[in-house]
Amino acid sequence: MKDLEVRTEDLGLIFYSYKGKDGQPVESTVADYKIHFDKMGVFQRPKKEEMLGGLRRKIEDEIERGMMNIEAEKRGYFERADVVAIVDKKIEEIMVTRLYKEAVAYDEKITPEQLAEFWAEHQDEYISPETRAGHLVICLNREKADEAYKAIIDGVSWRKILVDFGTDPNNKQRGGKTDYLGINSPSPLAAKFFALEVGGVSQPFTVNEGNFAVVQLDFIKPSKAYELYEVSEAIGGRMRSKRQEAAFVKILEEWKDEIGVEIFTEKLAELKSWKELTEVKVPDNLVPRN
Repeated sequence: MKDLEVRTEDLGLIFYSYKGKDGQPVESTVADYKIHFDKMGVFQRPKKEEMLGGLRRKIEDEIERGMMNIEAEKRGYFERADVVAIVDKKIEEIMVTRLYKEAVAYDEKITPEQLAEFWAEHQDEYISPETRAGHLVICLNREKADEAYKAIIDGVSWRKILVDFGTDPNNKQRGGKTDYLGINSPSPLAAKFFALEVGGVSQPFTVNEGNFAVVQLDFIKPSKAYELYEVSEAIGGRMRSKRQEAAFVKILEEWKDEIGVEIFTEKLAELKSWKELTEVKVPDNLVPRN
């Protein structure tokens, strides 16, 4: 890519200037922008017709950053322990991320043979379990839930059931429809759905601290065993992650050897547990207050 063409006599022209946090002038010249432009990638560079707008935006960004630095200096952010700690943590995260990318090398190529070998060992893990969904109405008490149950059995529309008996606004907004749930879902609805046939209605049961609910099972998505071609991309990502993790562990061990890390695990056994360190002892002769 060509560098930005600027006449030599124009390199010293000033784009903008302002007083910095120390009171000294901060200036940006054409030469500064040329250096910035020449380092840009092909997709970063503004098109010719957008050049003026790109320059204006850069000037505005630089000035905004400068003003924020000046205000931060006035407020003492550069000396405040809480702010400095956050900045240090962010810098550490950036450094670790960059180091991880640059230092942890592994083979990213997945061959068809490797994919097939992985599939043979882990095929049973790629099965979508059966899930079920239906309608739900949440009622104020058992009496209203019994009435809702009878209305559902009689074929009353769910719209009317929710209007007449529903008390939960979110449930009513969804028209009473539920998400698809698996048998191991923590939702109490899952057990109710898996005890019903399609079209079946549950007896009222308690929910939400005293409210009662009734569900009807409407849909069953059967369990599905995936074919390799359907999940090959996900498997490739999983294999690369395992390789990357193994490479990371290996390089950590190499660094430990290089700098002579020693961990005296036997000393840890002598330390008190976290519970022992934080437990508040209650005196035996403490007399409870009435």
